[in-house]
Amino acid sequence: MTNEAPSRAEVHLLPCSIGYSGPATVDAHYECKPVGDAASGTVQASFRGRGLHGAVLALPDAYSDLPARVMTWLDFAEQMHKPVAPEEVEAAQTALGS
Repeated sequence: MTNEAPSRAEVHLLPCSIGYSGPATVDAHYECKPVGDAASGTVQASFRGRGLHGAVLALPDAYSDLPARVMTWLDFAEQMHKPVAPEEVEAAQTALGS
């Protein structure tokens, strides 16, 4: 076992509860893709067939060198039944302070 830090680490906050706390091959099953202009930080993904819209956020200085990608929970009922408009993603980003 080494004390080397991983070369790349990502944190994903999903809008759901998953009854599992063991290792997972996230890279093989979950991918965030940029939406529109990459500089905007807006991303989308899916989990079990449900669309997720989110934003790339910077962490506080205490967590330097660790990028975080946070998929926001906009409104579960709307997310389940209709597409989320880009304006709603922007509003969520503003609410999160990104």
